[in-house]
Amino acid sequence: MVKVAYLGLFIKEHLQKVGEDYIQNMWREYKKWAVQNGLKPCKYSSFRAYLWQLKKLGLIKLVKTESSWGHDKHYYALEKRKLNHEGWKDPLKARGLRKRKKQKP
Repeated sequence: MVKVAYLGLFIKEHLQKVGEDYIQNMWREYKKWAVQNGLKPCKYSSFRAYLWQLKKLGLIKLVKTESSWGHDKHYYALEKRKLNHEGWKDPLKARGLRKRKKQKP
């Protein structure tokens, strides 16, 4: 399993580099990056769910939708005001959905 922080930081750096991109292409680029860095890439469904969490936190925003072969391509870009938000490392924790580990006595 890929550490959550890698995925968020990849998405942030990728969108900083390209400006905007659609989910399928971001996932393809992520898979290449993960393999090059000796990581096991997550599945497409997990990648989409992660992007949804980033969107809920307002870290990315939908900038346009294009129709292609009967499907819509949703393009996302960074919300520049939130580049230093803690949610990039763990959006579930930032949304209060991940339980914190108990401290050992």
